[in-house]
Amino acid sequence: MGQYGAYPTNGQILKRLTIKIIDMLSITDLNGCSIEVTDLDEAIGQASRFLKYHHEDKYFADFDKKQKAYWQDIHKKLLRLRTKQN
Repeated sequence: MGQYGAYPTNGQILKRLTIKIIDMLSITDLNGCSIEVTDLDEAIGQASRFLKYHHEDKYFADFDKKQKAYWQDIHKKLLRLRTKQN
């Protein structure tokens, strides 16, 4: 994290404005949507749990296959984020 001071550009220094820069963690899912990650460990746990879900009714096999691919991709990207942090 860093702090930067921002000042008016018209020559008048009225008050110093402090802006905190926060490292935002985000990933992009298979649909191209950006997902903000606020708790990486919890997100990894959630993705791990979702990887195990499936319907017992084989009628949903195609849906389950797509969902599994989605959560495998999310899980892989979250683990990559964790590796980058360490």
